[in-house]
Amino acid sequence: MSYFRIVVVVLISRLLWVDSLKSQPLLEENFLYTSGTALTSNGWTAHASSGTNQPTVSSTGLSYGGYASSDLGLAASIGTSGEDVHTTFTQQSSGTVYVSFIANFIGAQGGDYFFHLGQFSISSNLGRVWVKKDGSNNLAFGLSKSTDTVSYTGFDYAMNTTYLLVLKYSFVTGSSNDAVCLFVLNSGVPASEPSSPTIGPLSPEANDPSNIGSVALRQGTSTLAPTVVIDGIRVATTWSNAPLPVQLTSFSVTSRGLTSELHWATATETRNYGFEIERSESHSGYTSSRELRAINWTAIGFVRGHGTSASPQVYHFIDRVPSSGTFAYRLKQIDNDGTFEYYYATELDVGLAARRFSLSQNHPNPFNSSTAIDFTIPEHGYAALRVFNTLGKEVAVLFKGEAEGCTDSPSTHRTSAPASTLS
Repeated sequence: MSYFRIVVVVLISRLLWVDSLKSQPLLEENFLYTSGTALTSNGWTAHASSGTNQPTVSSTGLSYGGYASSDLGLAASIGTSGEDVHTTFTQQSSGTVYVSFIANFIGAQGGDYFFHLGQFSISSNLGRVWVKKDGSNNLAFGLSKSTDTVSYTGFDYAMNTTYLLVLKYSFVTGSSNDAVCLFVLNSGVPASEPSSPTIGPLSPEANDPSNIGSVALRQGTSTLAPTVVIDGIRVATTWSNAPLPVQLTSFSVTSRGLTSELHWATATETRNYGFEIERSESHSGYTSSRELRAINWTAIGFVRGHGTSASPQVYHFIDRVPSSGTFAYRLKQIDNDGTFEYYYATELDVGLAARRFSLSQNHPNPFNSSTAIDFTIPEHGYAALRVFNTLGKEVAVLFKGEAEGCTDSPSTHRTSAPASTLS
């Protein structure tokens, strides 16, 4: 007979976001939108074939172990022809731009590019990432700086497999000599940039742009282009801020009387000095990027990090508030060099009746073959119910997807967990 003794973390769409300041990626896109909606309804802009076969938000996101933007929301579905879209970030005109994303290829054909960079006012397609297949449905990735000849890998990759791709664009002093590289990874995320890219560096003579300020998703020629799901797009000026900063896998806050209990876990850490815990007693809703508009943040504690670690780490902190009320919490993750990044949790009622979400005790408990866990959320949104063991390792995903909710009468969702998973 099994007893339910492991840690359960509920991750709801407004439970964890990143607000980056000093160590901020220039862009982080985790597709925290409604499934089935067009990307142009969610901040992206069409620049070719507008309105035709629009790229949409998929029903599920992608997972890639150790990647900072893995499995945080949904993803983008890109077809074989139709509307091309882009989104912008603060333009860069010197140094290096790293763009990382995860991709899973449902289909491929004779070869076309599906992802590229552009200027802030997009006009040129730069750093083009290609893919094609052979007669055995094996994939080869390609790269071109612009309209130059494509350089391909061997047919060493597979359909229906999630890969991490990192595109590097380097501004070089002079004219027509900027360089591009592509890294293709099938597992793990190196803590530092590998010395040898998968493709490149390529530096053909071509008109170099005055700046790089956009990333684009392309639906190319119907007889050549792939069908692909893309997720977790990150743009930064260093390798460590693109594919591998500290990866927070969960962050939850619960209340017990006048006490708030904060629990969070990381999958990987790089130069992590520690976490400063901050609390706010006032806010005014959420921004369009789903961050709390909280004010008057107060530092209430600090928890030391584990430096550089490739294994999961688990943290907790207890806050005893002076009186009941509604509070917001965030973590300020600080690197050894002083750079930092914020991770937000949703607001919490402390000493009041909960009104945001609830997680019920599993039943029956103890149990033989399986047990049920109910949870409710007050409004429609993306939700995930994950099970972690006491070492912080994820052992099961009981629910992941969009969940219905209602402010006046929250909908109850029931999940079933087999004993073999939880033992």
